[in-house]
Amino acid sequence: METRNRVRARRLAGVGVSLPGLLAVAAIGCSSTSSPTGNEPSGGASQSGSSSGVAGATGSSGAGQSNGSSGGGVSPVTSSSGGTNSGGSSSSSSGAGNGSGGGAVFDAANTDDNLGVGGITDATAPVVGGGNTDAAPILTPSGTDLTGGPMPDPANISSKYCTGTSPIHCFFGVQCSGMTACAAGTSPAGAVGNYDVTFELGGATAGKTSVEAEMHRPIVPEEDTAAGQTKRYAFSINVRWPEGEPQEDFQHNLAAGSPQFGQQGLDLLFNGPSPVITSIGFAPAAESDVVLYVAGDSTVCDQYGYPNFAGYGQVLPQIFHLGVSVANYSDSGESSASFIGNQALWPAIMKVVKAGDVIFIEFGHNDKTISPAAFHTNMTNYVTQAKAKNAIPVLLTPIARANGGAAAQQFMSSGGADIPTITKTVAMEQNVPVIDLTTLTANWLQTLGPNGWQAYHAGGTDATHTNAAGAAINVGFIREQIQALNIKPLVDYLR
Repeated sequence: METRNRVRARRLAGVGVSLPGLLAVAAIGCSSTSSPTGNEPSGGASQSGSSSGVAGATGSSGAGQSNGSSGGGVSPVTSSSGGTNSGGSSSSSSGAGNGSGGGAVFDAANTDDNLGVGGITDATAPVVGGGNTDAAPILTPSGTDLTGGPMPDPANISSKYCTGTSPIHCFFGVQCSGMTACAAGTSPAGAVGNYDVTFELGGATAGKTSVEAEMHRPIVPEEDTAAGQTKRYAFSINVRWPEGEPQEDFQHNLAAGSPQFGQQGLDLLFNGPSPVITSIGFAPAAESDVVLYVAGDSTVCDQYGYPNFAGYGQVLPQIFHLGVSVANYSDSGESSASFIGNQALWPAIMKVVKAGDVIFIEFGHNDKTISPAAFHTNMTNYVTQAKAKNAIPVLLTPIARANGGAAAQQFMSSGGADIPTITKTVAMEQNVPVIDLTTLTANWLQTLGPNGWQAYHAGGTDATHTNAAGAAINVGFIREQIQALNIKPLVDYLR
């Protein structure tokens, strides 16, 4: 079996982007597993409902995503004592395709784990994440073993690092303080950078746990564990300091005199009605790991007001397995002109991006007066500068406003710039992928009726900014387009 490092080396040697035409997308379901005490779960039946206003690409199992694709949700490796497990049958109607399932199952007492699959999937709208129905070990399409990562250690949930019972907050840069960033080696995970992180939810008592990393960055939605059951997860997590928006949060909190920069170093929050955590493992990520950088505005950024406010870049980590870190540099109020010249934003990305990394670029909400020529120039500059670093730029049109009408009516600047059209033109000229979020989100919003959008937007009144539910919908569309456009190397790491 190919090791993670060999697979990464092979990917970096052959980085490329496939650009078929834009395809219709199917609904992705939310995957979960259940396990009674003392018995491994048998595979559950997978079902998917029709997507709300989103047409599914025809697959081998009904209308919708093709057979064998991942379901929604974050797929864990699940453990309980005794018994055996078996794969679940699955079926699909319209929406996500056959083969969606929960996480693999293993006996916690046996290090040579005999893995199987199980779970129940029900899809009604595009959401983030994916189940996995492969036999053990869990592999990406390119053969990366996703059951790896640092060994979770119960010592890492001790009072040395973790406080509280509901929620449980674990800080691994605890020896760092003040306004100066942690130096390498000061704490076990106190330095900025990317970390491979594993953790096991569950334990002796039943639990219902959600997980966030860093500044309100959700990585696992609420997950049930039965008494005696554990579910293992593995992620790669980007650690920066200050956390959150690089410019807006910094300036706002300095002015307020009460800085909310987050905790230095790696930190994890285990929340939910009854959080239960058994162990945590962490280690610096390999230099060859892929980093997905995100450049955008307040509709994309890590919002401090989560979950009432949530940018879609904040939710992106949920859809990727170990091996992809998401570094979200998006910042409120930024336009295509301002972001590229702000030293804390685009120049900061250019200082650290490496060959084979991916950069998502989305602007338009704040380009309200820009001319067509100026917006074309700005977007072209982003792409050419990313290419000069041998990175992979991906353009995204801005998410639609809930009160903005059809896609064709949205994002026309007073200077005459048709923002989505110019974005797509630059992508075609530069031969880079483009994800047309304007069309996808505008079409979806129109299926919700006159007031349905309120459940997905901040406070139920902000027609521009999404809450956590809306951000998850937007990331669902992105996940589907990564698949449809076969965007390498991200497609190989999708959950």
